Amino acid sequence: MALTTMLTSILLASTFIPIYAKPAVPVTTYEFNHAQDQNNYFGSSSGATITRNGITFIEVNELFVGRLGLKLQWDQSRQQATFNGFMKKIVVRIDNPIAIVDNKHIPMNAVPFTMQNPTTKQKDIYVPIRSVVQFLGGHSLHIDPQKHLIIADQLQAFNVITDVYQGDTYTMRKINGDLYRSHRNNPPVKVASIHTALDFFEFSSINVSSTPKGLQIVRIQNASGEPHIYHEDFTMIFKKGALIRQSSMDYHLNRHTNSTMYNDNIILSDGQMLRVIEDGTGKVIENMDLVKLTGKKDSYVVESLQSDIVLLRAISDSHLTLINRKTGRSTVLYKELLTTAQQKLVDPTTQPFGVDDRLTYVKRDGNILYFTYGKDSEDEQQLTFTLN
Repeated sequence: MALTTMLTSILLASTFIPIYAKPAVPVTTYEFNHAQDQNNYFGSSSGATITRNGITFIEVNELFVGRLGLKLQWDQSRQQATFNGFMKKIVVRIDNPIAIVDNKHIPMNAVPFTMQNPTTKQKDIYVPIRSVVQFLGGHSLHIDPQKHLIIADQLQAFNVITDVYQGDTYTMRKINGDLYRSHRNNPPVKVASIHTALDFFEFSSINVSSTPKGLQIVRIQNASGEPHIYHEDFTMIFKKGALIRQSSMDYHLNRHTNSTMYNDNIILSDGQMLRVIEDGTGKVIENMDLVKLTGKKDSYVVESLQSDIVLLRAISDSHLTLINRKTGRSTVLYKELLTTAQQKLVDPTTQPFGVDDRLTYVKRDGNILYFTYGKDSEDEQQLTFTLN
């Protein structure tokens, strides 16, 4: 009985309609939910609608360019708009009922038109909403009659991050983390995936580099949440074009950089297990259990790995800690290097959540470690710690 009541309520609250059906009620706004699949939410787009002769239209300049990562080319003589993106091309012509999407002719249920934007003074392009949903891979719409809102789910988006390295273009789709590589003008080929969506907007980046012995490293950084306090780092190692190693690391609030090299080899860490990868071959030559090393279940950023010591931070408190690899002795460095007043700003017993200790490791000379406190600030100091 309860299930029947619930289903009845859902059906009364929203009406599902196929792409080419006419809405049963007038709508004034739209909402598009973008996702690769039902388990991978990517973000949403929304805006106002315009109704002409019973057909609902939406403005596509802001949606396609501002939200979905496409670029607009406008041909004034032909009154034609071409929206180009990664593995996507949409062409619409004003007063023409046929669109061209990925080189396929798609009929529309009404012709596009333009209106001058009162703010930008530019021409905005309006396309039937059902055609837009079809262009983006959608199959149905549903209406919330109380809110006069028309909704479509599971639509594609084409936002990407790219880096060009040694003649190759590396492109990652933000909607699902798929990585593609293309050489000059050749078609892109999928080479790997991080299997997660990146931030809908601009808070992500990709960097490609090579090791001295010819391995290629692709690093992706991503920030999300509001105000983007959650950070993720992804690292992929390629040998002769093939993915051989992969790892990821999550951060929260305070973000620090994982060490990337040790004895001319590569470091990969997921925060709990660390692997030393031999340059050139890609073989794992050392494994380190960071939880076992520290004796505390947490995730860790390793800022320096050396033959006798490790400098790392637990994600939970972000305090730079020195661990002797032979004895296991642990030293929380802010307690040794900072003044009493400075320590009070870090100590979680005096601050509700504690703050970053503002220590940056610089270098080592013999048994002396060099640090900077408050780097690039007015109270910057140079500090040293002597190993026993």
